[in-house]
Amino acid sequence: MMTAPSVPLDTQLCCDNDLPGDDALRVVALDLLHSNGYTALRRLRCEVTEGVVIVHGVVPTYYLKQLVQTIVRRVDGIQGVMNLVEVQDAEYTDVTACES
Repeated sequence: MMTAPSVPLDTQLCCDNDLPGDDALRVVALDLLHSNGYTALRRLRCEVTEGVVIVHGVVPTYYLKQLVQTIVRRVDGIQGVMNLVEVQDAEYTDVTACES
């Protein structure tokens, strides 16, 4: 069973923690990727440099690769996204969202 994202995809999110700049953006971006319900996105890593998020990792579908960009672009302060996520379906058996 798929679970809906915890925050609607058209909602702009901002950083309200005490971390400085890029670190705060990275924390929020990772939190969104890891909490959206898709197990494959929990395995992703990201870094932020001067407001640009660079996302690394592997997902089983092109849909999820595109979803990564949609999710991290919602963070207020993100200037751009470099999506270095690879699509490799052979390594994954779980292409669905987590059950709740």
